[in-house]
Amino acid sequence: MNDNSGAWNRAVAAQIRAERAASGKTQREVIAESGIPKSTYLRLESGERRADADQLAQIVAILGLRLSVFFQRVEDRVETADPTTALLEGMLSPKALLAVERAREEIARQRGEVEEDDPPDASHGRTRRSA
Repeated sequence: MNDNSGAWNRAVAAQIRAERAASGKTQREVIAESGIPKSTYLRLESGERRADADQLAQIVAILGLRLSVFFQRVEDRVETADPTTALLEGMLSPKALLAVERAREEIARQRGEVEEDDPPDASHGRTRRSA
């Protein structure tokens, strides 16, 4: 399994959580309505397990969505994820987040937004940006 499929699976799990919260349903309600075993559902929602098509169709229907809408939202989540949000949702590793931050700093330096001799900000380990 490549890294992109891992990010996709974590985005699916994050979207299930978001849609369930938006619907006002509890995990217990979704589990009861879907007939999916509790341990399986909890692993799906946490991203520890990949949902099969039948499970996902059941969950999405219970949450009041069409699969096409759900998948569009997952795709949007993957494409527009802020790196910090992606890290928090498990879609990006800490190492990848560090690489993104370093790339942002280098771009800022190239644009002249950061002085070359600015010391790193001790509180975050990042270079301070000029005003």
